[in-house]
Amino acid sequence: MLVTFDPTSESGAAFVRKIGGRALNFEPASVRDGVALMRDRETGTLWQVLTGQAVEGELFGERLERLPSHYSFWFAWSDFHPQTEVYGTAAG
Repeated sequence: MLVTFDPTSESGAAFVRKIGGRALNFEPASVRDGVALMRDRETGTLWQVLTGQAVEGELFGERLERLPSHYSFWFAWSDFHPQTEVYGTAAG
């Protein structure tokens, strides 16, 4: 699974990170015309962060499969879902 975030629009998305059965690893790339991009390390293809569309490179025209996701502030989420458990280390 790949979870992305665009700080400009404060929006996120979740995708299956496989194309044709091949798992891809992503890293932040740049912003073009106000659109945040990421790059896969395997082919160097540039992808739109929020749509999962390949816009330049070997995989141009491909689209990552979108997964259902929900963007929420923690205080709002925890009010509606008090049974939620958080895993990981505390920040700070």
